[in-house]
Amino acid sequence: MNPALRKKLVFASLPIAIIIAVIHFSGENSSHQPAGQTQLADSPPLPSGTTAAPIPAVDFAMFDTLSWGRDPFEGTPVVQPSLPVAENAPEWKLGGIMYGDGEPTAVINGKIVTRGDEINGAKILKIGPKSVTIEIDGEAKTVSIAGDKS
Repeated sequence: MNPALRKKLVFASLPIAIIIAVIHFSGENSSHQPAGQTQLADSPPLPSGTTAAPIPAVDFAMFDTLSWGRDPFEGTPVVQPSLPVAENAPEWKLGGIMYGDGEPTAVINGKIVTRGDEINGAKILKIGPKSVTIEIDGEAKTVSIAGDKS
């Protein structure tokens, strides 16, 4: 079918569809039900000559007198999950090592240090080409450049 012809047919049938929809939806409001009988929106129509059964009122006071048994949550101990406690040991990040005419320097945790300097309680023992050796509480630790697999 030609797209221009299809477009004309759709626009010509649009007013007819609107008229049918208005008639259909306005017909629901004027349903033929006897006086005093209500129809729920999702329920099917009642056969002629029948009446809907009345919905009984719920007596909520009745539930207060019933014995429900014990409370399933009464006496349940509250257990706090224990999380591992991280030590306050500083993390050492070696940003780079610079060699020049003099003594080599390194960037550790964003600070420039040389051999013998102290940073966050650790003493710089040795600056190598790919790592720095530091002493923390009498224990030597080697810090490598991030991403270095050696």
